[in-house]
Amino acid sequence: MQANAELNKIALLIQQNQWQAAEKMLQALLRKSPQHAVAHRLLGDCLLARQQWRPALEVYQRSLSLRMSAEALIGMGKAADMLRINEVAEKCYRTALAQLPKSAELKYRLGVLLGGSRDGAEEALQLLGAAIEQGFQPARAYLHISQLAERWLKNFDMAFNAASKALDCAVSLGCGASAHPPSRTARRLSLPKTDITPHPTPSAYGESASSPP
Repeated sequence: MQANAELNKIALLIQQNQWQAAEKMLQALLRKSPQHAVAHRLLGDCLLARQQWRPALEVYQRSLSLRMSAEALIGMGKAADMLRINEVAEKCYRTALAQLPKSAELKYRLGVLLGGSRDGAEEALQLLGAAIEQGFQPARAYLHISQLAERWLKNFDMAFNAASKALDCAVSLGCGASAHPPSRTARRLSLPKTDITPHPTPSAYGESASSPP
């Protein structure tokens, strides 16, 4: 009961972005309850917010060793992503997406990660397209599609069209970080020779997560 009361106070501090105060309370709590998986995960969140990537990665790993959770997987994936530990980030995002298969943020993050290599370009295209369909970060997603279409797929028509869509979203009121409704987004996406509308994949079912930094 006392731990739950402390966690409620810590959660309030986190909501107020008082990361250092929350971190201090979490460290005190973990000295008393070192096996508390949620406290480890929240400590990871504090470290991540303060851009302490390596300590955050280790704390999330500790949390996951105590209890599997999508929140800790997402946090660990973000920390690994920032450290350029791509294999770890990919594994975390995929595992979290299996638990939250409707998460547009996870599709976006995994798509951006996979878009950094030729081998992952096609899957990245589908994931980013799915994020757009769900109205998540369309301007950024279109921009990533433009870049991977030019760099890896050598589809310059697709690259030009996606860049145009990114610009449309960036200048449209409220579109850059939120979205067009999915059906409108799909109608506006008409690429010659190639379609980036996402097709169902084995992992395309479930819930959602929060937005990226």
